Amino acid sequence: MSFPALLRANAFDGEAAAEGIPAKTWALHPVLPELRTTLAEPVEFNLLDWSHPCVGWGVVAAVPPNATENDLRTSADLPDCIRALIRDRNDAPVFRYRPDWDLKFDQLTNYADNVDVDIASSPAGTGPGCLPQYLLILGDARTIPWRLQFQLNANRFAGRLPLSGTDLDNYVARLRCGWANSDTCFRNSLVWATNHGYPDITDLMFHVLAKPVFEAYRQDNNIGPAARFLGAEDATHEALLCNLKRRRPGVIVTASHGMTGPVAEPKQIPIRLGLPVDRNRQVLCIERILADWRPDGAIWYAHACCSAGTSGAKGFAGLVPADSTLGRTFESLYQAGETIAPLPLALLGSDKPARAFIGHVEPTFDITLRNEKSGQWFTDPIVSTLYDQVYLRHPLGYGMRRLLGNLPGVSSAWLNARKHFAGDDQSHLQMLNNALRGLDLQATVLLGDPTVAIPQLPSGGHI
Repeated sequence: MSFPALLRANAFDGEAAAEGIPAKTWALHPVLPELRTTLAEPVEFNLLDWSHPCVGWGVVAAVPPNATENDLRTSADLPDCIRALIRDRNDAPVFRYRPDWDLKFDQLTNYADNVDVDIASSPAGTGPGCLPQYLLILGDARTIPWRLQFQLNANRFAGRLPLSGTDLDNYVARLRCGWANSDTCFRNSLVWATNHGYPDITDLMFHVLAKPVFEAYRQDNNIGPAARFLGAEDATHEALLCNLKRRRPGVIVTASHGMTGPVAEPKQIPIRLGLPVDRNRQVLCIERILADWRPDGAIWYAHACCSAGTSGAKGFAGLVPADSTLGRTFESLYQAGETIAPLPLALLGSDKPARAFIGHVEPTFDITLRNEKSGQWFTDPIVSTLYDQVYLRHPLGYGMRRLLGNLPGVSSAWLNARKHFAGDDQSHLQMLNNALRGLDLQATVLLGDPTVAIPQLPSGGHI
């Protein structure tokens, strides 16, 4: 198998899709996240039960400037709605990210118990010296960097609420009441996928991701009759809006390019970052969508470049020539800095907010979806998460373990390939494939509380 002549990403800068010739030597460097993982021990408790003290739910918040020890010990600095949620959940523990600490990505501090806990090795639970299995990160990516969420995802079920003020109050209020009286219909799943034709990456995403997800829904006796697919010619924003408004779907899956432009105006990039690009190469207008529809407890998965945000794309330095469309995309994201994309902010911050948003930080690539040599797809964990886990009504953080659980294996494969590196094209290709797959997996994130789950369907749910 020869080294790929071109690497394609699901990014669109307003003029062209992002692609570039990959450098063979890039994947030889330690580009994968330095995740410290431990071998799984026999599970004695049901990980679905986040309220169990040996599983647990807790909050991760940054230490704010000028906070006193008493503030941190009593959580007096946290918003009232979060403190109420903590009381609801058996006075759940609060852990602090300390931005000026050398160990800020290795340990978190529990000021109430006066103890620092190791992220990789602490036992799960809510007792002293433990770190709960379910963790809600409070704050945007500038307050608590994406890197910490990536690290927590290695062995915990982490979600993030990047909201404040009224938006945060609304979300927490709906979380506490379980989205009571929502008119969202979880039978009405919706898959929307562009396809600009081979060799554009949307053709690959259409066939190996969007269609398999829809087929899983369609073949289910309970939800299949109401499942809808808007693909290729039907993948317009007008059709998306019409179906959202008329059918009020509970699970929404979109696969497309994500907006990463305009390249010439990097300060404007965060305004439209990661927004789905339709078949006409038009960018989704959030204001128009939310003028006629409210997410009201829906779950949205967006497979697009930067659909969740960007960490600045620093990990891709040197991957492709700087003057390629993909190289210019990386530079634009670097200039934009660490941020949350506008779509999840709008969905979670609505007056009738979404339950959760699953998306990607940075681009995803063609070779992370399919092995070009064997033809094997790598999208089964995504299908399993969006079908089996969601419709079995599992907490969404738990459900994502099917997807994120592959990261240690991919990291191990990269290390093994590096150890036995032979210097030929096949060795370079192995390194590149595993490096990009690892970065893709670690950058798949949950925005929203990790304990959320869909309600019971009237006729009994998942079949």
